[in-house]
Amino acid sequence: MTCGAAHLALASTAIAGLTYVLAILVTRGTFSAWTGGCGDFGMRCVGQGVIVLGVGCLAGLLCALLSPGHADGRTWLGWAGLLMNGVPLAAIGVGSALIALR
Repeated sequence: MTCGAAHLALASTAIAGLTYVLAILVTRGTFSAWTGGCGDFGMRCVGQGVIVLGVGCLAGLLCALLSPGHADGRTWLGWAGLLMNGVPLAAIGVGSALIALR
């Protein structure tokens, strides 16, 4: 694994961690301007949190996929980046598909 690939794998795990924190803050309404900024029952902030999680995990997944170039060169950090970004993204995709097929 080259130095650049290791940096991309590390960046993908860092992106995942920062995405989780930012999505939690957005879901809790930290960035809403007033107490009612999340709408009824906080559903507006939940939707925005899911969008933040999806975009951040997509960026982290792309970064993790580009890190080694092939599966043989993937280290534990590369696999951790794939799992940390791919699992939430898959869950969002399944949830969206279930909503669309309802």
